Amino acid sequence: MTQSTSLPPPPLNFRPTAGCRAVHGVAIAVLLAFGISPFGGAAYAQSGGDLPDATFRPTRGVFVPAASRAGESDATAVELNPGQLPLLNGGAVAVVGNVWRAQAAMPGRGAGLFLAAPVWGHGGLGVGLQGIAASGAGALSGHSKFQLGYGIGGRTFGLGISWARLFGGGVGGTNTFDAGLAWRPFSRAAVGFVLEDFSRPRLPAATDRLPRRWVGELALRPLGTDRLEVAAAALHLGGDPWSRLSTRFRMVSRVGGAWRFLADVEVGPRRAAGAVPAVGESGIDWRLTAGFAVDFDHGSLALAVRRAFTPPGVDGENWGTSAILRTSSQRNSVSASPMHAVRITVEGVDSDREFLNLAFRLRRAARDTSTAAVLLKIERLELGLGRIEELRDLIGELRGRGKRVVAYLTGASMRDMYLASACDKVVMHPAGGLTFAGIAQAVTFYKGAMDRLGVGVELVRIAEFKGAMEPYVLPSQSEPVRQNRNELLDEIYGRMLSGIAAGRSSDVARLGELINVASFTPDEAVRVGLVDIVRDQNEVEPYLREFLGDADLDIRDPDAAPMRSPRWTRPRIAVVMVDGTITDGPSQNFPFDLGGVAG
Repeated sequence: MTQSTSLPPPPLNFRPTAGCRAVHGVAIAVLLAFGISPFGGAAYAQSGGDLPDATFRPTRGVFVPAASRAGESDATAVELNPGQLPLLNGGAVAVVGNVWRAQAAMPGRGAGLFLAAPVWGHGGLGVGLQGIAASGAGALSGHSKFQLGYGIGGRTFGLGISWARLFGGGVGGTNTFDAGLAWRPFSRAAVGFVLEDFSRPRLPAATDRLPRRWVGELALRPLGTDRLEVAAAALHLGGDPWSRLSTRFRMVSRVGGAWRFLADVEVGPRRAAGAVPAVGESGIDWRLTAGFAVDFDHGSLALAVRRAFTPPGVDGENWGTSAILRTSSQRNSVSASPMHAVRITVEGVDSDREFLNLAFRLRRAARDTSTAAVLLKIERLELGLGRIEELRDLIGELRGRGKRVVAYLTGASMRDMYLASACDKVVMHPAGGLTFAGIAQAVTFYKGAMDRLGVGVELVRIAEFKGAMEPYVLPSQSEPVRQNRNELLDEIYGRMLSGIAAGRSSDVARLGELINVASFTPDEAVRVGLVDIVRDQNEVEPYLREFLGDADLDIRDPDAAPMRSPRWTRPRIAVVMVDGTITDGPSQNFPFDLGGVAG
């Protein structure tokens, strides 16, 4: 069967509608921001066969550097593969701009703005607005493209569809649809399939409908992370033999810190001007792209150079440049943003959920390469020693990754000092103080009261150190249980002494003598080496900058945004918080801070 599509120039009396003029005007403004005019060249007649590897078609959008149809998902998914939309983990924005000569054999000249976000549970929504300038010999004049896409899926799989409408440039009023599938079976591989123009739109005054385009991509991460990613894609045009494919190979490699090198190669057989899709012209078109990308806290910037190569004697060889700015509600763990310090408060942590959030904040600060230091305010520490040990380990992880940690105390007990001693520096408020009261454990016995009430308790004791029932059957502790408790307290006390002594560059014997003094003013604590310096609330941050040797250091509250994972998929541990008494029915929280029940 023979297919042909002719695209004549727009009639001289072509008058766009008001909506067309509005959308096209916005797209022109985006283009002008990149120094591009969508009307930079004359309007040429073009046929559906006058397309090297069928990419010079008006329904396609701007070129995206390191474009990913499989694997990593961002706001450009609405253009590249709507099946990637449900794989987004947060809101995203992308701005793309491409500059090269109109006659260059490179499609996708122009600029685009893309927005995407997760919606409705496992869904994703994307919007795109593009101004597409003339590209290639015999190209159409510039036109605009508006897109809307939606996908649904799970953590590793997505299906999506997008609708696009064209405005101006002799193709205004054309509607087209794409469908896509994305799958990340494991952390080292991802696949994507896209059926472009599956509705086979008919361009204005064309003799036939555009053929469909089939695109598939396989992306691999040999190391399991974004340190290295390689991908291969193939494009098939409906009506062509399956042996006549266009191919694309891309690579993205993290070369150091927040910097990544990107490159891709596009190879496609030429198509004879005015020919039906099945008829080809000898020769191959090559397009090479290379550049660098740098990651910031909530986004990245990529700059690339492009080069088109055509068969001998064929026009279209030229250079071009491309840029893409991405932003995301997720935070990059590796960032080129200026170094900063974060404030983290350990105060009033009296529930499992609050402690878990505190641990997450410390872990995120440890992984964030742009975090230079942590200012840890310790006040009203109401945690058990087990959790204090966990916080000390997290502080050790921070210091092990090169972060400096400064503790700020108002009034400190022995357990406050035990936590603060894990930090690099200890600062105390002038109105504070340090009190060592040791540690003790008290047990309340109910035997006498129960005897007066006439209540008896019958228990079977299986061993002498099993003392949980002693308060109900004995007037005081038995000697084995007392010995057991004292040994436990001695071990905990010795561990705290050793930890404080090691953190404050002292020895256990001298620290034991200091504890016998029991109480220290801030200045006395500095003299004996338990505290480094005394500073008021508004002086502690200038001290931190002085300590780090950076007078302009930004000190901010921790970023609560989720951190982007360098892996596509990874094993997860679910933490289920159960607060309150477990009962039948739904969970409830009682008013006036009276607790609740877990259903």
